[in-house]
Amino acid sequence: MNKIISILLGIIILFSVSYTSVLAEEATPSAQGLIQQLQQQVEQLQAQIKALTTQIESLQQAKGEIKETAKEIKGTLKLLGQLREGMTGEDVKLLQEILATDPDIYPEGLVTGYFGNLTKNAVKKFQKIAGLEQVGAVGPKTLSKINELLTEGAGKSGKVPPGLLIAPGIRKKVDLELLKPLPGQKLPPGIAKKLGGEMPGQDITPPVISEVTVTNITETSAKIAWVTNEKSNSKVWYDKVTPLVVTDTTPVVSSTDLVLNHEVTLSGLTSNTVYYYIVSSTDKADNNEISVQGTFSTDITPPVISEVTAKDITSASAKITWLTDEKSNSKVWYDKVTPLVITDSTPVASSSDLLLNHEINLTSLTQNTNYYYIVNSTDETGNDAKSTEKTFITLSQE
Repeated sequence: MNKIISILLGIIILFSVSYTSVLAEEATPSAQGLIQQLQQQVEQLQAQIKALTTQIESLQQAKGEIKETAKEIKGTLKLLGQLREGMTGEDVKLLQEILATDPDIYPEGLVTGYFGNLTKNAVKKFQKIAGLEQVGAVGPKTLSKINELLTEGAGKSGKVPPGLLIAPGIRKKVDLELLKPLPGQKLPPGIAKKLGGEMPGQDITPPVISEVTVTNITETSAKIAWVTNEKSNSKVWYDKVTPLVVTDTTPVVSSTDLVLNHEVTLSGLTSNTVYYYIVSSTDKADNNEISVQGTFSTDITPPVISEVTAKDITSASAKITWLTDEKSNSKVWYDKVTPLVITDSTPVASSSDLLLNHEINLTSLTQNTNYYYIVNSTDETGNDAKSTEKTFITLSQE
């Protein structure tokens, strides 16, 4: 269409130039001056047409670049799956490249391929503005929101989407002054400032979570407690798998009360089972923080110790053996006095191996001496058992 218009205008201009040239040869001096002025106007019109053609070509090229960029980004995002702290690879690099295009989200801008704490914090900021759970890991919802921004974002709608302008190149090609927030949308401080809507005094600092503990563990319940430095709500995600990735189906218990000391009770748990959990707190300004993953077990039964025996006794050594009904470590306290009182100075021999059949060798003993001992085993969940006091006598040296 542009070509056709240019050709028609060119024909008209050429015809006008030819016609004015013929008239110029036959006209009076005053008419010739008028014709010369007309020729100058024609030349100016030609220059304007040339400039407009150049602008149209530049706009078409820029539009094509934006489309190609969006296509490339959309295609690469298909590589992204469940991404979380500790992971490495090309998918993590792609995520970091996307986050780094917005300095308000990922000011460090490091593209290392390692999903560390900086990347986790950037993901959480993105999730907060996108209206998602701020878990710091990329799951189906976060990935869907990134794709939505690329296909329906500011480059197409002219409005700040319910997220951020993150597509590479979009910030350079779209005039930020023309962008308008959606109704009721809370913008990050950096974007708000660019849009001329600074929010002085806005609370953008998330709560600090500390002293996370698990208490009151039973076979079917446990209490998770923690402290925050500002009043905020309480939420605990938990499951039997590790690493714990939060999805719509992840079990969760929460409270909307804004407090400093948090307590959440998990109930309906399975006995003798290891659970993994993450705690989360969000303040009244909607700033969110999550903890690292923790673990506890509903196994509250200590090992059963049996068949405690002292054998292979010599004048300077003895072997202590026993059995447990579940895998656990091995420890023997021993001394020459009875009753044997265990203190920090009581001689001890131990092994951290988790076994059912336990053997501990005692050495450097005194000949022809009564020794008293107690064996101890602790299972992998911290349940502890001790035997009653036992005794043996070392042999006399021949």
